[in-house]
Order: sequence, then structure tokens, then C-alpha cells
Amino acid sequence: MSGCGIALVLALDVSGSIRAEEFALMRDAHAAGLRYPPVVRAILAEGAAVAVTQWATVPRVAIGWRVLRGAEDVARMAAEIAVMPRLASDGTNTGRAILHAAEMLLAAPCGDRQTIDLVTDGPGQDDIAPALEAIQVQGITLNALAVRDGAEWLRQVVPAPGFVVVAEGFGDVEGALRRKLVMELAAR
Repeated sequence: MSGCGIALVLALDVSGSIRAEEFALMRDAHAAGLRYPPVVRAILAEGAAVAVTQWATVPRVAIGWRVLRGAEDVARMAAEIAVMPRLASDGTNTGRAILHAAEMLLAAPCGDRQTIDLVTDGPGQDDIAPALEAIQVQGITLNALAVRDGAEWLRQVVPAPGFVVVAEGFGDVEGALRRKLVMELAAR
């Protein structure tokens, strides 16, 4: 695919372990992360296609594909994320979420690189091995933001060249997410 440098699915864990105020912090961090000047510059340098999915037992598209080529596009996407409602709150099926994000990437309007940006606070209840195998076959990079107890588990399962950034709590998500977005968008 051409026309933009990256197709990025932001995949937010909205399972039962995520309280309402934690979801709000996570959502607001994503909106703020897109507004962060180094992130905006990286998007403007090569363009990006961005979509958002929320996942728990069943993943759901929260915001469909948006092609971001100008500052106005980025601002609109950040504003859309800032008011995005929570779509679910039940079990945690991480493998299903990864497969859903990979399916979304098949429909990306552009993106020389394809990346899933997974945010979670811990391991899921399903087997993620088939999902990890599928994304590797498709050439999709999985990066993760681990909140609280998710770090060690994610470090064990995120395949290279993906990486894990850690937030000690939901109050730290915004700073960690900014670092992660800069790293994702700068990777070539």
C-alpha cells in the first residue's frame, strides 16, 4: 500500500479490569498523544491511516479508518477519540483483539507499514499464539503499552520487531503513550 507511511490500529483494552475512570484516562491519553507535537510532526512527515478498536471479549471498531495527512486531520482524529464512548466491559480476549486488528489492517486505505498498538493491563483468557503467528505471516508489527501488571507477560509475547512500553498506572499512560507513538511513527 502507498499514500501514507503507516497504517496504525489503536487497540484499547476495555475489559472488566478497566474501571470507568481508567478508560477515560486511557482515551484522553490517546487524544493527547495524537496532539503531541513530535507525534504530529511524524504523522505530517509521511502521513498515517489510523483506526481505533476497543476490545474485551468481543472487539469492536470504535473509530473507522481516518487518513491523516495534515494538522487538521490529526486534530479531528484527536477530537474524535476524546469523545469516544466505551463500547464494552467484560472478559479479556487478547488473541481475538489482535486478529480483529489484523483484519482491520487488511482494509486500511494506505500504509507502507502496518502496526497494531495494543494497550492492556494484563494477560487475556484466550490463547494468543495463533494471533501472533497470523500477524507475523502478514508482516504486521505488534507494539504494546503495558499498564500495571501487563508488562512481564507482554515482554514475553510481543514478537520482534515489536516493543513494549510500560506505564506504572493509568496516570502514567499519557507519557508512556507519547513515547510509544513517537517510536512507532519514527520506525522505518
